[in-house]
Amino acid sequence: MAITEKTYWDSRTAFILAAIGSAIGLGNIWRFPFICYKYGGGAFLVAYIITLLIAGIPLLILEFALGQRIGGSAPTATGKLNKNFAWLGWFAIFVGFIITTYYSVIMSWSANYLIHSFSLAWGDTPRAFFYENVLGLSDGIFNLGSPRPWLIVGLIVCWIWIILSIWKGARTVSKVVYVTVILPWLILIVLVIGGLTLDGAVDGVRYYLTPVWSKLADPELWQAAFTQVFFSLSVGFGVMIAYASFLPPKSDVVNNAFIIGLADATTAFVGGFAVFSALGYYANIQGVSVAEVMKSGPELAFVTYPAIINHIPLAPLIGVLFFLMLLTLAIDSAFSLVEAVVAGFMETFGITRIKTNLLVGGFAFIIGILYTTRAGLYWLDVVDYYMCFFGLFAVAFLEALAVGWFYDTENLRKKINKNSMVHIGKWWNVAVKIIVPVSAFILLIISIVGRIKSSYGDYPRIAELLGGWIPIVVAILGGVALGRETIGVIRKVMKKKLEYSVNPTVKALIIAASVVVIISFFLPWGGISAFGNKVYTSGWTIVKESIEGISKSGFKGADTESVLIAIGMIANALLPLIASILILIKIIRTSQDNAPKSVKIYIQTTAIVPLALWVVSALYIGAKIEDIELFFKILKNLIAPGIITTAGGLVAIIVMAPMILIKKPVADTKVCPMCAEEVKAASKICRFCGHRFEIQEDRKKHEHSDKLCE
Repeated sequence: MAITEKTYWDSRTAFILAAIGSAIGLGNIWRFPFICYKYGGGAFLVAYIITLLIAGIPLLILEFALGQRIGGSAPTATGKLNKNFAWLGWFAIFVGFIITTYYSVIMSWSANYLIHSFSLAWGDTPRAFFYENVLGLSDGIFNLGSPRPWLIVGLIVCWIWIILSIWKGARTVSKVVYVTVILPWLILIVLVIGGLTLDGAVDGVRYYLTPVWSKLADPELWQAAFTQVFFSLSVGFGVMIAYASFLPPKSDVVNNAFIIGLADATTAFVGGFAVFSALGYYANIQGVSVAEVMKSGPELAFVTYPAIINHIPLAPLIGVLFFLMLLTLAIDSAFSLVEAVVAGFMETFGITRIKTNLLVGGFAFIIGILYTTRAGLYWLDVVDYYMCFFGLFAVAFLEALAVGWFYDTENLRKKINKNSMVHIGKWWNVAVKIIVPVSAFILLIISIVGRIKSSYGDYPRIAELLGGWIPIVVAILGGVALGRETIGVIRKVMKKKLEYSVNPTVKALIIAASVVVIISFFLPWGGISAFGNKVYTSGWTIVKESIEGISKSGFKGADTESVLIAIGMIANALLPLIASILILIKIIRTSQDNAPKSVKIYIQTTAIVPLALWVVSALYIGAKIEDIELFFKILKNLIAPGIITTAGGLVAIIVMAPMILIKKPVADTKVCPMCAEEVKAASKICRFCGHRFEIQEDRKKHEHSDKLCE
């Protein structure tokens, strides 16, 4: 790499605490309990545990494997995985970086409230105190005003704390987490025990956990469960990849993932008792139901909870403990997101750690000033929504797609099991290949359709553009640009491990199959519009008419089913066409002795992707439509446009079945017994993990050499 510095965690405990600290954040306290209550209490807990096991933990194992087995920060690991995915690693850490810019401001709020708790400065009007005294909230998102001085002070203090926590990377974090992870847990336990002793606490807990089993049949519950799992585990931000890269070569990835995933879920569950016992007490005092005082997000932490603290014995002490807990919960997530960015820049550009820490922290602080203005809460709301509901879901989908479909997942699973006490079965392959990408893709599509129909939070469309779409586009473009730099660095230090050869006859058949799919795009075949009963005659027509249908009806005027069907039809027609053109260009330009990996992309895009689109669309539409005849009619209309292209893809699979890829090991190489990476045969030290070969080789020579033994 550009920089050869390699540090490891002080111990496995330090790594687990750091990863738990990154996963556990403010959402465990102010989001999970509300979601649990909203979607059926105990019923949601069942759904949450299921989604955690089939999607959350498999994705966590995947990220640990990328960091520890593949090696490096998110850009480096995804670049080693496939040179075409280095940009994805950068995209992930840029999304995390943007989140850090406003997350640190929420920490500033907590720091200010920690000071205010000593005197209960919010008095009898906590709502007015938060929105007027602390935030100075304006009447609109474009009425910025000036930054709030005390929020700036708090922001400076928080950024100093964040940078110092990662000053020497894993070595510093290994020490910090013993305080910042254990302390909030101790405070949480105190708040739970104290809360359960209050009058009305039982009523609050009953609201929290009473199961409504019928909710399990509601698709929105499962959507909320998958969303919460992805949010809560800190996956999709490059954090867990960076943290896992500091693990020793023989670390147990699977056990670590289960411990961290279950610890995060347990914290969220226990946090619900602290929140709802206090809400039950407050509702009892006010003489209203718990539902009437239930809030989530900043409203719960900075308005409702201070109002509750006013009525609790030892109020100042409880206030200090509560906001100290919020601060320590937030700090681990904040510095882990920054560490992911720092690791990426250090490995790609060779900048020293201290300089990188200061540059990243300083740039994030400058951006964060926006959120300390009088319109800061509005901008925070918009940016947070787009980074989580678009950035996170997109990264989770693409990450699982990259490993599941463009990498040898089975081989990676075997590498993971090699040093794991608990072995994962082929169910993990299914989770990575199907469950994670499909669920993330569904959530992404639902978010896109929702924003097509209406703006988020009734904010102006221009605000959505500036605070949502433009940051995402910048993150993607920045990822593409820096991804090239990362690949350049990787090529300098890594040799190509395998070469592939392909029979020229098979090459000709691949070209023929590509041509068939391209021609089929323009040939007459049936298809029915999402906007009426008009029959189309070609893939080209269906793309043109579907786009025109959406434009004429308007995004707001088009119903969800019509938009979804139109998007599915366009994708079904265009994806195989684009894939076929790309593979045709690629394979013609490539010598017959070097078959491109994009052959695999061709098969998957021409057959599997359209099929996945149909399944996803059918499930979504089926959940929305009760009329079975209408459902089958829409399903028929949806499937019609892709029959020819899918047939072409299936033909391509059959044609390429006899293709034999001959793996040729790179000459004069050997495999490191510690990290399973290939290095030069003459190497004395593994450049990946530092293992010394000469000791082991000299020992073998001694054991098998009669002359030496004599």
